[in-house]
Amino acid sequence: MNIETTSQFNQVYQSIMDTAVDGIIVIDNKGIIKIVNHAVKTLFEYNDETLIGSNVSILMNNHDRSHHDQYLHNYNTTKIPKIIGIGRDVVGKKKSGELFHLRLAVSEVSIDGQLLFTGILHDITSLKESQSKLETLNKELDAKVIERTFEVEKVVNQLLSVNKALNTEIDEKNKVEKELLKAQRQLQEALSKEKELNQLKSSFITTVSHEFRTPLASILSSAALIASYSQESQLEKRLVHVDKIKKAANNLTGLLNDVLSLSKVEEGLVMVQSQPFDVVDICHQIINELSPLFKTNQEIKFTYSLSNDQLFDNDAKLVKNIIFNVVSNALKYSQKDVLLHVLQDNDAYIVTIRDEGIGIPALDQEQLFSRFYRASNVGHVQGTGLGLHIVKRYCDMIGALIQLESEVDQFTLITLTLNPYHG
Repeated sequence: MNIETTSQFNQVYQSIMDTAVDGIIVIDNKGIIKIVNHAVKTLFEYNDETLIGSNVSILMNNHDRSHHDQYLHNYNTTKIPKIIGIGRDVVGKKKSGELFHLRLAVSEVSIDGQLLFTGILHDITSLKESQSKLETLNKELDAKVIERTFEVEKVVNQLLSVNKALNTEIDEKNKVEKELLKAQRQLQEALSKEKELNQLKSSFITTVSHEFRTPLASILSSAALIASYSQESQLEKRLVHVDKIKKAANNLTGLLNDVLSLSKVEEGLVMVQSQPFDVVDICHQIINELSPLFKTNQEIKFTYSLSNDQLFDNDAKLVKNIIFNVVSNALKYSQKDVLLHVLQDNDAYIVTIRDEGIGIPALDQEQLFSRFYRASNVGHVQGTGLGLHIVKRYCDMIGALIQLESEVDQFTLITLTLNPYHG
């Protein structure tokens, strides 16, 4: 189970890396390349087998290559940064030997005590070319202005034609300046997106690493205890730990499902597929699937009020995922029964999920649908903060409305308004 889970996590992590437009490269404190994304291989024309395990200096020009190891040594010794946190322009070297211009942003992260450096690389060759073109045009323009001025002093009757030519050249200069400003704005936007991606990556690694640790520790501990209960009389003790392993494995599965769902949504891989289905039948399926999560004396009380027997036209899978996520949250954060009710209002379905659990503080309610956000009173209850974010994204995709009411230690009521999907 551990190997399979780790493999799925690595696939998700690599998928996020490879969807980035700009190059992302991770090295250790000795300059050895640990991770690259697809954009890095495209930029430098290398493959994984060549890059992974090599010193990052193979991607540098001769000048930077001769100073890079010394810089890493100085930083590891003094911790005084000269590049980290400060973007700068550098010259990269492709496998073919061709040199090209890059914008480099470096950040530092420590994972399990290991110091790593993450570099975000943006190809600015076109920007440099625009700058060079502008400088050339300026020089040419200055020379022509001098030439035209001299001609005006000698031949007054050529003034109009000279001015016309000069105005044309000024217009060209202004056009190039506008293009440069546009390129600079695009670069700033790209850097902002890179910063957001880096922050998302850090949040992703921190959250998922923490959430994996607890169920894995529970599985390892229970497995070790089961091995010690070898006698037939100890069967009951073995079954207790088998149950703990099952619950921990379910937690890991839920975590992976959240991460994979978010990845698919972010990449635009989730498509709405509308078809008629029975909402009540969907609710019965959800109750059966969630029954293993019931606490002692806890159940889902399901009621519905339908005005006709017509099927509902929307994406059955997404609707099921939305209701499933909300109901499983209600079970998780409450010790009492969860009330699930479906009401038909003309063509729409109103689905309410109510629990009498820990509730949600008022200050947390506005941000509860944000990515990786969890309420301040969840305590030791496990979670990634992705479930309700995914629910909100799914609701937006199918044209559904989600509303929340809650009071701490009293209740939480979530109302879903499901409308037929019209594309």
